[in-house]
Amino acid sequence: MTTPKLIRLLLLGTLLVAGVLLACWVGVARLHAPQGKSPNQERVVLKWLELVPFREVCGGLIIPRISFEEWIEVGRDLDGAEAILLTLLESEDPRVDPAQIAYALGCIGGSNSVPALISALGSQDVWVRIESASSLGRLGDRRAVPALCQIVAKDMDRNVRANACHALGLIGDNRAEPYLREALHDKRSFVRRHASEALLQLRRKDDAGKGSENDSAPQRD
Repeated sequence: MTTPKLIRLLLLGTLLVAGVLLACWVGVARLHAPQGKSPNQERVVLKWLELVPFREVCGGLIIPRISFEEWIEVGRDLDGAEAILLTLLESEDPRVDPAQIAYALGCIGGSNSVPALISALGSQDVWVRIESASSLGRLGDRRAVPALCQIVAKDMDRNVRANACHALGLIGDNRAEPYLREALHDKRSFVRRHASEALLQLRRKDDAGKGSENDSAPQRD
């Protein structure tokens, strides 16, 4: 029978091996890659994505080889990662999970990621819409406000609506207020709670005159 201590040691060993391998991939890519995107850089990003089987980990089906925090820290060090992720997302590349990319862009992306994430709010995949809304909140870009307001008003999934409310609270743009007030009457209590919290954030930001730190994980009921 495998003891808890042995399980922890095995997991630690797996994590260390994964970290070493990815560090090697990153180092080789930086050493040999020319300026701009290259096939080698794309391969490194794809290997990085493989480290966390996103839906299985989020669903609690498997234990990842590396924590989300460590995984994101590695991603921030990958040359050209944002541009490669955007290409993979916009081209609907079958090798990758678009929900995972949407999540990653909210952590390692910037203003260039906002249009693609706004577009992804129209995905047929609920997971993609959830992660896109959450990431737009983390990025805090006011360009996302009109699209997020429409999600609050019209999306059929409560988790997507709740994440859009949460994102609007993080962004702190008062254009969202009437939509959030309407969401206080949503049939789902989960959405109503996030709409109420977002309205409180708007009021606090009005009082402070300055937005707060945008660090948030996707919300699920």
